[in-house]
Amino acid sequence: MKADPTSKRNLQARRHMRKDPSPAARMIRMIRTLFARGMTRAEMESEFQITRRHIYDYLRDIEQLGYVFSDDEVGGERVWRLEGGFLGIKPEPATVSELMALYLAKSHMSHLQGTSFLTDLESLSRKIEAGLPAKTANKIERMIEVILPSHRPLRSYHKHDLTLVQVQKSLLFQRPLRIRYRNLGHKNSAVHIVEPYVLQLFEYGLYVLGYSLRAKDFRRFAVERMEEACADMTAPPFAVRPEYEQHTKSREAFGLTAGPIMNVRVRFDKVVADYFKERQWHPTQRVESLRNGDVIVSLQAGGIDEIVSWILGWGAHAQVLGPPQLVEHIQDQLAKAQGRYVAK
Repeated sequence: MKADPTSKRNLQARRHMRKDPSPAARMIRMIRTLFARGMTRAEMESEFQITRRHIYDYLRDIEQLGYVFSDDEVGGERVWRLEGGFLGIKPEPATVSELMALYLAKSHMSHLQGTSFLTDLESLSRKIEAGLPAKTANKIERMIEVILPSHRPLRSYHKHDLTLVQVQKSLLFQRPLRIRYRNLGHKNSAVHIVEPYVLQLFEYGLYVLGYSLRAKDFRRFAVERMEEACADMTAPPFAVRPEYEQHTKSREAFGLTAGPIMNVRVRFDKVVADYFKERQWHPTQRVESLRNGDVIVSLQAGGIDEIVSWILGWGAHAQVLGPPQLVEHIQDQLAKAQGRYVAK
């Protein structure tokens, strides 16, 4: 039987994303995991990022160390689980580079100060720090000093901690979320019963994406505009609606707002050309370099208001080449802006 090349590529990609620092570290992690829960061979391949042959090598070595596997099956497939306790195995200490990655992540969560999310992250940090060797622990202060985050615009979520607790509970237990929500630009709020699927972080803002029973459609709700929130733990768990997967695949929004997909083409002059060669503003982005140093950026996206805002942010360095309706929107916005500066 020929090996499936797709599964090989997926395994290689997962290996690239997460690697144990050494075979010994992997074995320790495998032992701890198999004490905690049973796993099939395929689940171990995915979890530990190694091939089938190496899985069986590790299982044999673990057994030779004196550990005993329970003899379980689920659906005709062997489930590997270790019996007994941890037998003195200690958690593997974090490395300096792993700690630096953790503190870099924490520095980008400062807008969640005063919420349970950051409190829990700080608690996790303290647990990790408690098991560090003295040499590594002494480097923590230096790690904090060398990371300098810069966020804008910032939104403060400390006033919305109770809301976030209810959102978290609803997401984890798949229970409906009842919210009183005020749409942007509206004075009055409305009650929605939402099946929340995702908590989305976008430009330092938190949004709940789910199905609104009131709107009978998928909606995105900004946490800061939730005046009330309550997870209904008396309701049965909801199932993710089958059309949700297609809904997410079909969304090619430039930012948060969906809309008809446009073939956007913008010419940027050479002064700012490197920004587009070095950064990806949208998954469909293509960059064409011109002889004079300018670039033409092409992408297929919806959400014309956010696209217009992005283009206007580049001022005189940008020229929209298409489509016509986008050119008209830009011209209209520039005319209105110019009108504010006409001498009276």
